[in-house]
This record gives sequence, structure tokens and C-alpha cells, in this order.
Amino acid sequence: MIRMTIDTRQFPSPDRREPTITITQLAPDDWQVLRGLKLKSLEQEPIAFEDVKQARLKYTDRTETEWRDILSGKMSGGRAGEVFTVFAQDSFTESYVGMVSAIISENSKTATVQHMYVDNEGYRGRGIGRQLLRELIDRITAKGIQKIELQVVVTQEAAVGLYTSLGFKEVKRSKNAVQRGDAHYDEYEMELIIEKVE
Repeated sequence: MIRMTIDTRQFPSPDRREPTITITQLAPDDWQVLRGLKLKSLEQEPIAFEDVKQARLKYTDRTETEWRDILSGKMSGGRAGEVFTVFAQDSFTESYVGMVSAIISENSKTATVQHMYVDNEGYRGRGIGRQLLRELIDRITAKGIQKIELQVVVTQEAAVGLYTSLGFKEVKRSKNAVQRGDAHYDEYEMELIIEKVE
């Protein structure tokens, strides 16, 4: 397993032993970690998914080779482009407690953030999402990306606040854009324009 420590600030763990949260990337051999986080996020944050049942089937039916390809930076479904994913690990428990990914279509200067997730069992509200997004932004802007975009359900207020604090601006609010069960929710489209440093 390849690990690269990015930030070693202290965050209290659920058991208050003050572990270090490490932002890292995973190797293809760690594909089960990615799969596990995706499935856990479905249980903890179902509002973020259009169809939880369909997403669960997609994640459980995806082959080991497909998961490995994603961790190698390849887009799923044979699409042309790249995937960047970073993970948060609790060094005390050695468990992975968050992740965020972005896709960049081939020949594009725009990245789309997908699957921002932090475990809600004692890890939210500790700055882990901010660490993950900052690292992701640094990595994809190093590839020449000029704009980062995302969509978020307006009722996910903590996520909206995080994105706004990092410079994302609301560019559109779509009324009743997403359906979760029988309920309809508005959705924000947000973007971050990357300032070129001369």
C-alpha cells in the first residue's frame, strides 16, 4: 500500500486519543478501501445520490479490475479522461474516514468534483473535508485545470458552507432538480475559477 503524508495536523478521534488525520492516495491494490467507502457513503448520505439502490448495484457489481483502474486514474465505463482521488486516514485506528474525487474529461480544462464524503461517525466538523478538498484542488490545478465545478443539494448546508469557504461560487440554482424517493430538492451548481499565477 502506497501512502503519502500531506498534512499531519491533529484532530480528535471519536475515542479522544488525538490521532493524526493523514491525507493520502491509494494504490490499485487498495481497491477494497475505495469500494467500502463508496458503499458506506450510500448508507450515511443517501440524499447525495439520485438512486441509492442503483448506486449500490453499480458499486457491488463493479469488478476488481474496474476498481483498480479507478485508483490508477482511469475513468470508469471506458470514458476518456482522468480520475483523481484523495483519502483521509485516521492514524490511530488506521481506518479510512473520508474521500473526494474529481474527473477531468479528455482535453478539458474543467474538473468536476464527485463523491465528497467524510464519515459521520465522529469525523465530521473536524476540518477533514477542507483538508481533502484543498489537496484535491492542489493536485488538479497542477494539471492545468482552470475551473472546478460541482453540484450539491441545497439542503446539504455543511457541504455548501465548505465549498463557499474555499471560494466556490453559486452559478445556478435549479428548482426541484433532484428527486430522492418522493421528495424533490433544489440543487446548486457551483464553480471555482482558478487564478493563473504568472
